Order: sequence, then structure tokens, then C-alpha cells
Amino acid sequence: MKDDQEVTGLMTVLSLRVILWAGVFLLLVPACGHDNVDNADKNVSNQAGDNSQGERAGQDIVAMIGDEPITRAALEAALDKIPQRRRSQYRYRVLDRLIKAKVYSDEARKAGLDKEPQIKKDLERATNEILARSFVKKYVDQQAEPSQEEIGAYYQEHKDQFVVPEGVLIQHILVKRKQDAESVLKALKEGASFEDVAEDKSIAHSWKEGGKLGWLYKGYMDPEMEKVAFDLGKEKLSDIIKTGKGYEIIKVLDRSDERKMDFEEAQTKIRLRLVQERKRELIDAYYQEARVNTKPAEQGVLVKVGDEALTQEALSPILAKGSEKEKEKLRRRWVRYFVETTVFSEEARKVGLENDPEVADALKRKSDNILADAFQKRFIMDNLHISDKDIADSYQSHLEQFRVPVRLRAKSILVKTRQEAEKILEELGDGTYFAYVAQKKSLHPEAERRAGEIGWFGKGEKDPVIEKAAFALEKGEMSGILKTQAGYEIIKLMDKRGGDIRPLEEVEQEIKITLIQQRLEQEKQGYYKKADVKILEAAGAKPPVRGQ
Repeated sequence: MKDDQEVTGLMTVLSLRVILWAGVFLLLVPACGHDNVDNADKNVSNQAGDNSQGERAGQDIVAMIGDEPITRAALEAALDKIPQRRRSQYRYRVLDRLIKAKVYSDEARKAGLDKEPQIKKDLERATNEILARSFVKKYVDQQAEPSQEEIGAYYQEHKDQFVVPEGVLIQHILVKRKQDAESVLKALKEGASFEDVAEDKSIAHSWKEGGKLGWLYKGYMDPEMEKVAFDLGKEKLSDIIKTGKGYEIIKVLDRSDERKMDFEEAQTKIRLRLVQERKRELIDAYYQEARVNTKPAEQGVLVKVGDEALTQEALSPILAKGSEKEKEKLRRRWVRYFVETTVFSEEARKVGLENDPEVADALKRKSDNILADAFQKRFIMDNLHISDKDIADSYQSHLEQFRVPVRLRAKSILVKTRQEAEKILEELGDGTYFAYVAQKKSLHPEAERRAGEIGWFGKGEKDPVIEKAAFALEKGEMSGILKTQAGYEIIKLMDKRGGDIRPLEEVEQEIKITLIQQRLEQEKQGYYKKADVKILEAAGAKPPVRGQ
């Protein structure tokens, strides 16, 4: 096993530290929602400390940290960043993140971490990011927004641009091999349901919809498919078409002629076009006023904004981590990041945007998270020590957790009646090959092609009757007649794998990470006790549990 110092590397995976310069936000692109709890955590404040005692009395409070509350509004705002279907699942965890940010950031300030040069730089960068993003949202975006009258005027002046080409509503089946396409086409011509064959054979995502691909328009399709589709009669099958994705068979369900969009249909596209154009003009004007120079004469300087410069030397540590192909792309992204944050954070300060309640709250949240991350790294993670003995002891105490699940491979012969099954069992007993009988007599859809093979499976994946019989067989052994939901079956166990316990060398990293998570939880609960954290029943959330 590796030396205990490796814990440092593993703790990096678990760290909450926000490395501000590790990812570039793009101000010119509308913000995307992220389906993860970390983003929700970083976008919600516990709002503690901003309310008077009188205001607190009337609030719906979900947790207390000493005498400071986390309100239900803050928790619900955090959960609002998560898809509805997953909020219940993450409710406890999000509340825990809100509590931890407050507790650890308070500890960080007591320890003076907010005065340290590197952390001050992190806080300044975060502040510039938030101010710049907020300025674009509240000023640039609003100025770029066209009126309804302007959208209408644009439509009248450019009607000829808003044309929907001739279209076809298509149903298709996509396979990789030509011989598979030939088999599919044969089945369709013999009367098989297009939907059933698509669901069974197609490798396109549309198999879930019975192969329905939706409306496609001339000039926006695979050229080979387009040639066929617009010459094909409605409800007629095409021959096999070789496209960029494989081999396809299509059916045209409906057609539409070329037509002009009416205003209602075109206005969203017009608005987006005008916003994009105006936003670019506004940004160019701000850049000109800020004296952005993307081709400075100074050696080693990548870009300048006024007297501020981004140098090749400053980017070297970041670029060193990327491949040769990635370096130029990374360089462009960082140049853009530097310009955007520098220009728009300064514009935000000119209008006093840091005093806007919404922005001030975002700044407080971000600084709390940075300080909390720094505190956890410095005072908790850097002091964790997981020894080889800790790992070995945990392994011996949880051996069953590392047992590889047993999986079986079997063949099956399925028939409708017991009488048929009895005859087949007798035939197999006389020495006829199982695969041969399966190909000739089994009702399984793939029996002929796969010689009765039903593939690998584990517990809970097959009919319970099949599963019980299969797990009782030895390799090469055949079952008796089984009454299943599909009919009467006889199975033969072809292979078995799994069941062994994975060796310590293979799982030690997993164990080490688990132990680190457990130690982090223990430390966290100690700080929660010190801060007098109380989760209230009215919160609708339980206290955080270990490992969350």
C-alpha cells in the first residue's frame, strides 16, 4: 500500500475549496442551470445576521446556529436550483451545506484566514466575477432588450427571412450493420410493426418513440436521407439508406410545404437576434471605453485592459495542465475571462452595484463559501491521517462489501405448452445439442440468431423462476421444465463469474476515501456542537447524517 501522505491527494477530491481560476464563466452566454447540489449550495445564503430580532420572530426558521437563523426561505431558494423531482432527495444535504458554510466561515474569520494574501486574492477574484456577472445581467442585458414595437418592425422589414422550408415527418430505424438493416427491412415488408421493430432494433434515441424522429426540413437533413425522404410517398418504406450514422430505413408519415412564419412564430427568433446584436454592440462600446487591447506590443502580454495586463507567465501554470490541443483554447478562454471580469466589475463599482441587496447577498454567500473551504482545507483536511492499519482494519471488518456480485450466462428454450417442453427435455436427454433445439423451437425473439443465448444476468434481472433455477445450477447443467410468465422454459447454465472478494490492493483507495469522509463528518459534527447548531423539526429536514 502507498504511504499515508497520499491522503493529501485524495483529500483534494473531497475538498469543498472553490478554485476560482479553475473554470471560466462566460458572461456573454446565458447562464445554464446545473443539476447538482454544489451549485445550489454556492447560490444560497442562510441570511443569518441580516435581520433584527423583531424580524426573526416572524420568520419560519429551519435551523439555528447559536442565535443566528437559517430561514425556510433560504433553504427553499437553495432547493429551487435543483429539479423538482430531486429536491426531497437533497433537502437534508442542502441544509447541511448552508449550516457548514456559516459555521466554517465564522471559524475562518476567527483564525484570520480572511487576512491572508492568497485568500484575499481569491475573495477579490470572486467579487469581480459576481460584480461583472451582475452588471451584465442588470445593465447590459436590460439595455439590449428590444421593445415589442421594434420586434414587429423588424419582422415587417425582413419577412422574406422567416421561411420554413419544405418538411417531412419521419419515422426511422437506425442500425450499424447493413446485414441488420436487411433483416429489419425484410421484417417490415412481411408486416412487422414499425414501432415494435424500432424499439427492438434501432440504436437511435428515437427507439423510445417507436422510431418517430419528428419534423425535418429540406437543407437541414443528412443529404442521403433528404434525397430519399422528399421522393418517398406517405406511409411508404424506403430502401436501406447509408447515412453518416449507419444504415437507416425511413417512413414518411406526413409532409409540409414551404411556408412563411407568421409574427407569433417568428418573434422569439427576432428577439434573440436583436438581443445578440445589441449586446455585442454594447459590449464593444464598454471595451473601447475601457481601452481593451487584445494585441499589446509588450513581450509576453496577452491582453491589456487600460493599465492592467494578463501575461503569459500568469497563465503558464494553468496551460501546463492542458494538452497541446487544449492550450490555445484555454488561452482564449482565459483572455476572455480576464477582459470580461476586469471591464464589467469596474463598471459595476461605478454604479455602486455592490450595494444592491441581491448582489451584496451574493457577495456574502461567495465569501462565506471561500472562507469555509479554506478553513476545512487548513484545519481539518491537512490534519487527517489515514494509516495502512486503518485501511486494513476497515477492509477486514467489511469484507462482504467487497464481494463481487455473482453473474450467470445461460441459454433458454421457450415453448407454449408443457407437452412441448416435455418432448424437448426428452430430446435433450437423448443428446441433441441445446443450441440446435433452441434455434429450431424456442419462441424467444432472438433464439434463432443467438442459439438460445439470454446473456449475462444477476439477481433481480430475470423472471424469479428463471433466476432461482439458474443460481441453483452448476456450469453446464440443465434445469427441468420451468413455468414462467412467458410460458414453459428449460435453461442451461453456460458460465458463472463473480462471488470472490476483491483483494485489498484493489479497494484500498475506496476505503481510504470512505474513511476520510467519515473523519470529515466527525470533525464537522464537533464544530456544529461548538457552534450550538440546532435543526428544528419545523424544517421538514432531518439532521445531516454521516457520509452526506
